[in-house]
Amino acid sequence: MSDLDVPVVRSTRLWMGRQRWDQVVAEADPATAGRRRKLHLRRREPRHPYRVSCLVRIGEDGNLGVYSVDTCNLSRHGLGFRHDRLLDPDTHCLIALRDSSSNVTLHAARVRWCAPIEPVGFDTGLEFEEPINVSVLIPG
Repeated sequence: MSDLDVPVVRSTRLWMGRQRWDQVVAEADPATAGRRRKLHLRRREPRHPYRVSCLVRIGEDGNLGVYSVDTCNLSRHGLGFRHDRLLDPDTHCLIALRDSSSNVTLHAARVRWCAPIEPVGFDTGLEFEEPINVSVLIPG
């Protein structure tokens, strides 16, 4: 690394914060990326594309806030979404999902993983406490 790169790295690390910096460095490790790919192979069931905005209450009794998030995928056992905050694994969440009849149902879940994405934000994976009926939420 040249002398010019060191100040850039230091300022980037300060701007991101230590926890996020450590996570970004870990994700850049090829061994970590390989482990994430293997996790996809161990899923209990396939994920269905599911692109909607929904509300998520984060933390016990919503003590970490209520946010509108953009979902990515859905299965009977979990939901993927994008969020602007790093969430710790095992954080409790309550998700409000609208079915094809416009009825809102609440689903308790826990954060299973959270990884940074470019240019900013985090992909987050939740596991539902009870399996859900996906066919009610996904039309067709």
